Amino acid sequence: MAMVGQTKTLPKDWDRIDCARQHMAPWATVKIGAYRLAVPPGGRLSLYVRGAHSLCDDLCYKWRIVRGGGQLSDLYGKRVIYEAPAEQPECKDNTLVQLEYCGELMDQAYIAISSFISDEIAFYSAGPFREGTLPLDNR
Repeated sequence: MAMVGQTKTLPKDWDRIDCARQHMAPWATVKIGAYRLAVPPGGRLSLYVRGAHSLCDDLCYKWRIVRGGGQLSDLYGKRVIYEAPAEQPECKDNTLVQLEYCGELMDQAYIAISSFISDEIAFYSAGPFREGTLPLDNR
């Protein structure tokens, strides 16, 4: 008997689905995805498994904080919420998050915890590029 949302038989292409590989780019492993990898102290950040096939089981993807502070809303799943610590003096001990699939490391990402977060460009260089130099060095 099938439950709601499940089928009695697996799809025909099920044997070709590798949940450690990206669905649309099978030559690449799944990665940690996020809108940005910076969050203010006490802020929240949504992390997800980029490239995961919809048929892959959520419980196969394990998240963990290896270094730094904060906490994750879940240890398993295709999507988790990272909550930064309330204080992060001088941007010390930024968080390192790892994503595993069936015990194998797929990706890791540093999350910067900073009070200054902006969508603006931090540095922009313009000028004609010739022979490996910017002649006027306009910045």
